Amino acid sequence: MEAIAKHEFNATADDELSFRKGQVLKILNMEDDMNWYRAELDAREGLIPSNYIEMKPHE
Repeated sequence: MEAIAKHEFNATADDELSFRKGQVLKILNMEDDMNWYRAELDAREGLIPSNYIEMKPHE
């Protein structure tokens, strides 16, 4: 599943993932916490805030 970043996010903890507005993130896990998703970007993995992204529709 993929999502588009609606806002820039700068990680404040080691397990978080920084990203810029407009980047496409691969969502790995949405089940552990509805406010934080596990995602991958450029071979890096970490937690992202769910309210900073918009899920891409399936094509």
